[in-house]
This record gives sequence, C-alpha cells and structure tokens, in this order.
Amino acid sequence: MVTERSVEDSRKARRRTGSLPKEAADEKCVVFAYFDETGTHDSAPETVVAGYLFSKDGAKLFRRFFLDSVSPLLPPDKHGRRMYHTTTCVGGFDQFSALSQPQREHIVDSMAEAIIRSVTLGVVVGIEKSEYQKAIAQSPQLRELAGDEYSVCLLRCIENMAGWLDHKELDGRIEYVFEAGCNSQTEANAIIGKIVASSELKRRYRWHDYSFREKSPEIPQLFAPDLLAWEWQRARVNAHNPKRGEWRLTLQKLTHGAPHVPQYQTATSVGIRALVNLCYGLTRTKGPLHISV
Repeated sequence: MVTERSVEDSRKARRRTGSLPKEAADEKCVVFAYFDETGTHDSAPETVVAGYLFSKDGAKLFRRFFLDSVSPLLPPDKHGRRMYHTTTCVGGFDQFSALSQPQREHIVDSMAEAIIRSVTLGVVVGIEKSEYQKAIAQSPQLRELAGDEYSVCLLRCIENMAGWLDHKELDGRIEYVFEAGCNSQTEANAIIGKIVASSELKRRYRWHDYSFREKSPEIPQLFAPDLLAWEWQRARVNAHNPKRGEWRLTLQKLTHGAPHVPQYQTATSVGIRALVNLCYGLTRTKGPLHISV
C-alpha cells in the first residue's frame, strides 16, 4: 500500500541519491518520458519543449495522484472530458471560465504536487525565435539541417534526459511519448525515424520505443510537461517584463521538488545541431555546405 509518508520518503531519497526506484535498476527496465511544447506558433517569442521522466512505478503513482487530487477539480470540457491545459486553466478560458482564480491556481498547485511526488527528472529546453532566425540568416542551410525550433529543442531534451541517466550511472531504456498535433510533428517524426534506424543513436539515447499521442485523460502524464513548458516560458516573459507585476511560484516549486535540467539554445547551438544531424544522417541538404557558427 502506498501512503503519503512512503511517497514522501521515497521522493526525498531519490533527491539525495539521484537514483531511480529499485525496479528501474534493471538494465532491461523501461522508463517513460512524456514531452509537450509551447510557443510553436509564429507569434510566440520563443519555443519551449519540456519532458518528464517517470519510472514505471512513478508513472502509475502520478496517474493515481492525478485521478485522486486533480481530475475531480477539473470542469468537463464540451466533450465531457476532464482535461488539463495550463493556458486555459491559468487564464480562465473555455471550461475554466466559471472558476475563480484561487480555484484555478489550486488546480495548478495540485498538478505541481502530483509531479514532484512521482517524477524522476524534468528537462526543459527553449530557444528565442530571434536566436533561431539569427542562425538561419547566417547560414540558410541550417533550416534544412537543424530542423525547426521545435526539432532543435526536442532533440536537445532527449539528449539531456539520456545524458542525465548516464551521469547518474543508471540503467534502463526510455519509451518516449510526444504530444501529437504540433505543427512540426511531421518533420520531427522524420528525424526520429532516422534515430530509430541508428544503433549508435538508439544506444546513446537509451531508446526503447516512441509514439506521438494526443492528450487525453487516459494519458494524464502528458499533462505534466504541459505545466513545466508553460511555467518556464511565463517565468521568462515576466523576467523580461517586470512591469507586468506577475511573479509565479509554481516553477520554483517544481524545480526545487525534483531534479530538473533546464537549458536555452542559441544561434551557435543551432549550428552545432545541424552538424550533429548531418554527421548521423538525420537530415541532409542539397549542394555545397556552408555553415557559420
């Protein structure tokens, strides 16, 4: 039986040792990574991709916390489903419009609590649209080789997650689950398909399998990176615009409650990504190659 105290003791132990639960120590064990994104539309100042790594038990534990503590607070959408979206929840849009701000923030706090009690690791990678455009302006071929902003950030998230497991000397292969429906899914899927065809990259990225899945109450783990991506982007907007007068504590709660690896990409990062992709045959370009980094 899982009690609140046992969960808290387990989480504290993982934070001290950086270890996965016992069942993830088996080399054949599969752990689960769920990814979401924000800012892929043209008007957004930056693109952010976030992911959470769960052990098998952690994924089950998150589902249990979500169903017990978060789902009952969510108003049904027009299809009768209890869906969590940070943008609509915090902003009070759509089905959340009937809730007060304290009620909506209570939902966010409950989500954050479910996350820090169950995840092993969080990763988040962002890039400002202006940095990406700077790279493309210097070397137009980078668009073909590096992929778009989403692909650049997603691949870096995957690398950081697998690298963290290597650094902690933890075994296990990762089943990657990406949110479906992103405008960049087709391009990202083509790149990922070539990763799957490379035994070296599959080993490096701890690859077990992958899928693009739509958010739904049946896969509540995809709601977790939705919160991380949104809070990370919002914190940066607020930091650059102090006159907004908005200071949220959710991101601090998440990053202090569980290990997180945050990173921002630059124009130079885009050039390096292009070279790595080209080296492993993940992307290609026509004609002579000219890259400035």
